[in-house]
Amino acid sequence: MTAAAKRDAAVTEFSWQKAADKLVAALPQGIRLETPRFVPMEARVPFRVNRPVQPSVNMRTYSFTPGIDYVESEGVFEVLWHAGYIDKG
Repeated sequence: MTAAAKRDAAVTEFSWQKAADKLVAALPQGIRLETPRFVPMEARVPFRVNRPVQPSVNMRTYSFTPGIDYVESEGVFEVLWHAGYIDKG
């Protein structure tokens, strides 16, 4: 059997189902879902601001006051971080 014939046989043998089964078998725990569905998750980040700010993020306006603990989405935190409003202390 030539190298090309061996490769062709391996390609024909491949399937995503077999690859997923091998991956699940290699994992220390867990199961593969029979009917997988996407579940979006939104990371929420605790923070404080260092000065008053009223940003607009994704068409929503927020109001933050120094000295108060907030928990908002990662996107809101990132906007405030890059603008220098996050209290780092």
